[in-house]
Amino acid sequence: GHNRVPADQRPALCPIHKREAEAYCTVDQRLACTTCTAAVPVGPCHEHHADVKPIPEAAATAREKLGTHSQSFLKSEECITRELGCLHEQRALIDARIEHLEN
Repeated sequence: GHNRVPADQRPALCPIHKREAEAYCTVDQRLACTTCTAAVPVGPCHEHHADVKPIPEAAATAREKLGTHSQSFLKSEECITRELGCLHEQRALIDARIEHLEN
């Protein structure tokens, strides 16, 4: 057997150059290596150098956004659950009125 390194322990690779990624381009939404981020005229490697961040910084930003979206989702879920409860109560009142009118 080969001694293979588990996938979660291998370094992330730049999809263009297959070298270890050291940054993340938030415009292209992909990992970038030092070749991608080198101060050379922009070529086909990375069309946009507008917002390249170190991977830990990009990950922290992504986690923060995820947390914000998660909180928003939970608030929406709570609101929908309350509204659903109100609708069930209204349905019960309507059913009771119908039953009263039929008798």
